Amino acid sequence: IGYDALVAAAADNMAADVASALTDTYTRELRYGLFRDVEQKRDGFVGRDETSRFSATAEQARANLVVHYTRVRTDDEMIIIWLDDENRVVEEGVDVVQQGEWRLYSLSTRGLPGGRYTVVGILNGVTAFEKPFVVEP
Repeated sequence: IGYDALVAAAADNMAADVASALTDTYTRELRYGLFRDVEQKRDGFVGRDETSRFSATAEQARANLVVHYTRVRTDDEMIIIWLDDENRVVEEGVDVVQQGEWRLYSLSTRGLPGGRYTVVGILNGVTAFEKPFVVEP
């Protein structure tokens, strides 16, 4: 094999790697939001009262995260991590998701110390979103 063929083969391999990385990153699409209340509808969920503030004392004190996986691959892995203001894990879960699915993840805020929190979604090892919120005492 000549030098030109080696350069062409290397360029083809690099282009394939770049295309693969872009496909893995940019074909994923999801929608999400934090809600005080959620109702199940057909094959999904409808969030009520979208907010970034939750109570630590209300009887049904929960931060509800609704995620709609509009364009993912079958068996993609989603990790949901709820963090406090010092980035300590409050709760963590792993889920296997599919295209078109609606998922509800929630954190009981009852009794949590007041302050800033963040929910992080990691899809196949890549941070898909970070959503800050506040828990009020």
